[in-house]
Amino acid sequence: MHVERYFLTLTLLQILESTVADAMDNTSTIDLFKCKLSQLGAEYRGFAVTTVGGFRCQSWSAEQPLHKINVDISDSDFPEKSMKLAKNYCRNPTRDPRGPWCYTLEPTVTDDECDVPLCNSGGRCH
Repeated sequence: MHVERYFLTLTLLQILESTVADAMDNTSTIDLFKCKLSQLGAEYRGFAVTTVGGFRCQSWSAEQPLHKINVDISDSDFPEKSMKLAKNYCRNPTRDPRGPWCYTLEPTVTDDECDVPLCNSGGRCH
């Protein structure tokens, strides 16, 4: 009786492992750390810190920012739900049509867009 239960349990575990592996393959095809789902890219969670103009990004939570952060931007506007956790990464908390952007550390350039590629239907970056 114990042997039959053992093999039944083993078979069920193998089926479960296969099902979970298939589900993981399907859900992990889109890597929001490498690309954005739409032009807005509000869901982008990557680590880009340089703009298309070549400027370094200012921290979203800087205590003494070079460029003042828009007062309408709050923690809930970031995919991390935290300006501090968003560090100085390119994000789109204002849903700007340009896509992910950041305030820059360049005194003459307040903000600039970032070059974040679109994900294709297979989840890979273009």
